[in-house]
Amino acid sequence: MSTELDRQEQIEHLHDIVKCIDFCMLVTVDGNGSVHSCRMCISRQVQFDGDLYFFIHASSDKLAEIEDNHEVTISFPASTQQHYVSVSGAAQLFQDRRQLQDFWQPDHKAWFPAELDEPNLALLKLSVEKAEYRDVPTGQIAGLIELLAVISDEDPYDLIEDEDLSS
Repeated sequence: MSTELDRQEQIEHLHDIVKCIDFCMLVTVDGNGSVHSCRMCISRQVQFDGDLYFFIHASSDKLAEIEDNHEVTISFPASTQQHYVSVSGAAQLFQDRRQLQDFWQPDHKAWFPAELDEPNLALLKLSVEKAEYRDVPTGQIAGLIELLAVISDEDPYDLIEDEDLSS
């Protein structure tokens, strides 16, 4: 049985993985059931509490898909660190000026040149309901694990940390 402390530790571990990843893929489903993905820039927040935030244009086709189906998935590939994360949950749109200011970062200007004065600027909040991640050992440690797996006749993937964090 998982305790609240275990859940907080899992959230902190997920945050430790995601904080080093700059981009992710937002996956939505349109009204016809077709799956669509688009690249998103993560909005850095001071403390990850189970919600993720992204700046988006309120007139985006993505928002029409999210209005039809609030359930979305976000995939975080960090191949150089060998971290892979997939989170899913309910998404909702915010256009509150204070929230926009709280999450604004200078690097967002690349996508929103007028910054906080950008027309239709909005904040997409994902309330994470489920998270899955895989930490794959890298470098010499990975080579050693592969060697040990061969010697011991074990599946090397059994030696990789693979977690499912469900609420």
